[in-house]
Amino acid sequence: MDELRKIYLSDLHIGDGTVRDDFEFDRELVALLEKASADGVSEIVFVGDTFELVATSEVKSHGLVPYTALVKKISPSLILRIAERHTDVFEALRHFTSTGKLTFVVGNHDCYLLHSKQLAEALITAIDGEKGSVSIVPYQLDKVSRIFAIHGNQYDAVNKFSIDKRSGDLLGPLGGFLERYMMIHFDDVLTEKNVPLEVIQNYHKVHPMLDLFMWFEYIRRFYDIGVNLPELWTRAILDMMDTPFVRSWLRSNYLRLRFASSIFVQGPGGMKLGEWIMRVFMAFRRLKRTDYLLQIGQKILGARGEKGFRRAMDPKYYAEHGGTAPAIVPTELNGVVMGHNHRHALRIIPSGGEYCFYANTGTWRPVIELIDKNLSVVFERRTELFYLVVSCYNGELDVETNNVRKLSDRQFRVSQGTRKQQEEKMLVSV
Repeated sequence: MDELRKIYLSDLHIGDGTVRDDFEFDRELVALLEKASADGVSEIVFVGDTFELVATSEVKSHGLVPYTALVKKISPSLILRIAERHTDVFEALRHFTSTGKLTFVVGNHDCYLLHSKQLAEALITAIDGEKGSVSIVPYQLDKVSRIFAIHGNQYDAVNKFSIDKRSGDLLGPLGGFLERYMMIHFDDVLTEKNVPLEVIQNYHKVHPMLDLFMWFEYIRRFYDIGVNLPELWTRAILDMMDTPFVRSWLRSNYLRLRFASSIFVQGPGGMKLGEWIMRVFMAFRRLKRTDYLLQIGQKILGARGEKGFRRAMDPKYYAEHGGTAPAIVPTELNGVVMGHNHRHALRIIPSGGEYCFYANTGTWRPVIELIDKNLSVVFERRTELFYLVVSCYNGELDVETNNVRKLSDRQFRVSQGTRKQQEEKMLVSV
C-alpha cells in the first residue's frame, strides 16, 4: 500500500474584498498548495469557513430575511467575485486538482454552500470545471485513515442551526444573524460618521469578545473619533434582541430565556450593560476556561463513555443535515479534526485502551488579543498559519503540525487625510 498524505486546515475566511474580507495571506496559501502538490499530497481537507460568505456585500444586499429565503437569493456571482479577488489562490487550487483532491467541509460562515446547489456548482466550476476532484460536504469520515473531520459550529450554541418549533423551518445560527445585523446597523453607522476604516475592519476580530470594550477604549489613544463606540455597539445589540428572528431563536433554543429580549430592550445602555451582554454570549458558547470542542472530540472518540458519545451524536446538533447524525463507531476512529473556535491544538486521547488524537486546525484569520491588562492595556494583532499533515501507511498514522506566527501593528497606525484618501491607502496596502 502506498503512503497517503493529507493536509487539514480551516477558517481561512477568504472573502470578496470588502471591509470584512480578513484574508491577506494569498501568497502563503499559494506556497502551501504548490508544496503540497510537489510533495505528493493526495488530498487537502478544508475543515470549514474556508470562504467568508456571510460578511459579504452580496448577503448584506438582501437584508435580514430568514435563512431559507436568503439561501435562495444569493447569486452564484458571489463565488466569481471571491475568485477575482483572490486569483492566485484559485489558480493554485485548480493546479492542485490535477494531482489531488480538494474537500470542503462547510462551516457556519460558508454554510450556504451546503444548501444552495447554485453556489456549490459555482465554486466547483471556478476551481476544476468537470474533473470531479472537488467535493463539498457537511463532514468527512475517511475510512482509510479513520479520521472524522467536522467544523464544530454544530456544538456552539450561538453558531449552530436549529429548527423553529412553531413553523418547522430551519433557523440559521444566531452568530450569522448577528454578523448580518451589525454590518447594517453598526458598520454602516460608523461609516456615516466617518470613523476610520481600520476601526470598522478590526473590531470584530477582538478575541475574546469580552475584551471588545477595552479595545474600544484602547483605540481612543490613536483616533479622535468623536462618537461613543461602546454606546453605539450596545444599542445595536439591544435593538437586535428585539427582532422577530431573535425571539424565534430564543423560543426554539432557550425557552426559559424567551423574555430575555424584553429585558435587554428595557435595560439601560452603556458599557456595563454591553459587557454583561458579552458575558451572556460567552456563556452560551461555553468558552470560559475550557475548550468545549476538545470535550466534544473526546466524546466522539468514546473517551467519555457510551453516554458521552450518544450526547455528542444527538440529532439536535445536526439540524442543517436534516437531523441525521454521522454514522460513527468510536472504536473505529483514529482521530477527530475540527476548526471553528480558532484555537489550534493537537492532543492525544486515551480511549478503550487505545490512543487516538483530537486536532483543531485553528485559523488563518487575524486575531486581536489583549497582551497584559495588569501592566498596561496593549493589544496585539497576530495570525497563526496553522495546518495539519497526516500520513497513513499500512494503517499507521503520522500526525504533524505546522504553524507560522505573524505579528503586525498595521491596524493601529493613524491614517491621515480624507476618507477617500484612506480608502485608496487601504486598496494599495492589501
